Amino acid sequence: MRSIVYTSTQTRPITDTELAQILAVGREKNTALGVTGILAHNGDNCLGILEGDDEVVRTRFEQVRLDPRHTSVRVLLDEQIQRRAFPDWSMAFQPMDPLMR
Repeated sequence: MRSIVYTSTQTRPITDTELAQILAVGREKNTALGVTGILAHNGDNCLGILEGDDEVVRTRFEQVRLDPRHTSVRVLLDEQIQRRAFPDWSMAFQPMDPLMR
């Protein structure tokens, strides 16, 4: 099993409606693929974690990397894992805490 942690910057601001749609589509894809993880979002910056079967996670990350709504996609960690950190979440979502600014 694999976990990939990445950051990216949006190419343009997105509305709350667009963000809700991104989450809905992402959750549907991840559920179908058996991928779990989280997306954290603050302004133009995102941090994501994808976890699941090695090849599935690599393929899913490549889809994220090629999404034209992202730029500066950087892998922070790509590692084998024994168990999932987000086993019950196809894509948990967390706006970044304003205290972290």
